[in-house]
Amino acid sequence: MKDAMKGPMKQAFVLLLLLGGTFFLQRGDAQRVVAAGQILFVSGPGNTMVTTTGPQTSGNCVSIDANGNHIASGSACGTGSGGGGSDIPSFVICNAPGCGSEVSANYYFISNPTGITFDECGVNLAVAATLQTVIFDIQDASGVSIFGGSKLNVTVANGTTTQFQSTFLGSPQTAAKGSKLKAVVTQNDTNGAAQFAYIKCRVH
Repeated sequence: MKDAMKGPMKQAFVLLLLLGGTFFLQRGDAQRVVAAGQILFVSGPGNTMVTTTGPQTSGNCVSIDANGNHIASGSACGTGSGGGGSDIPSFVICNAPGCGSEVSANYYFISNPTGITFDECGVNLAVAATLQTVIFDIQDASGVSIFGGSKLNVTVANGTTTQFQSTFLGSPQTAAKGSKLKAVVTQNDTNGAAQFAYIKCRVH
């Protein structure tokens, strides 16, 4: 039996399945027996049949496994690696009193064609603070914080453990293509040991 079935032939195939018959599906150059009850449903209106595993999620790209099954990939086409592009906003910033304005040297600009939505940001100190909490902010080009009231805080007790923040000013917090972001220290370690920090955000 060929893969492509049209009109009455397709109806007869479905009827055979409903009646509990045994039939053959062509797979490459070979045929394999499909017992009654193994095919639970037909997905889509087309005339060519393929097998699938897992849920068939609307809007997902399709990937093909080693056995030729079509599987929902878990994301829309063009949003993953190799698709429409990916942004991972990241900054290296000095947080010691001698760093002048204590603003990251360069803006991070968004390049994804459809912009980004922030999921979480984290900060890691190269050297632990010794005198007081170090507070970081991420702001747009006009100085508006993406976090609102709760910033990225690293206490003396946190040491060099990475700290995360997932509470943002907006819900969702987004940034369009071409938007510029900068990291800012709003409170340093006064004359303590903390000097440099690495900040990175997870987005989709």
